[in-house]
Amino acid sequence: MKSKPFSYNNTSLVEQWKIGPISDHVLEPGHGRGIFCLSIKGDSLVTGSADHGLREYKLNSLQYRRELFNKKYGHHEWVTSCAHLTDGKILSAGMDSALCLWDSSIVKCDTIMSHKASISKVMVDDNNIGISASYDCTLMIWDLQM
Repeated sequence: MKSKPFSYNNTSLVEQWKIGPISDHVLEPGHGRGIFCLSIKGDSLVTGSADHGLREYKLNSLQYRRELFNKKYGHHEWVTSCAHLTDGKILSAGMDSALCLWDSSIVKCDTIMSHKASISKVMVDDNNIGISASYDCTLMIWDLQM
């Protein structure tokens, strides 16, 4: 089967599921370790990995944009979940019990340490209200409209 250009035009999601992948393009640079989560919003794809970082790609061009991790900012353990906010920021969670709220343009985040154990999932709604679920048996609700 030939690879098709990235497009959802004139194809329903059910039809696309039956047809198969729309691209066999490998996004580079890769993480080098297991990828545990991803979030898509518009043209932005973010992946989180066992390498403690997140990577952002532009889907329309299949190009790498940036890595969300450096010595000063980011997770100290595996990234377990991530979600886009409406303003372009990204919320990530990790096995380090931390939530990181990443800036939309630079590699900088605000770290929130409220959970007592690894965080398994984060979700964000259209009003930038986030929910985090943790192995500490708690759900926490966050107003992320900053």
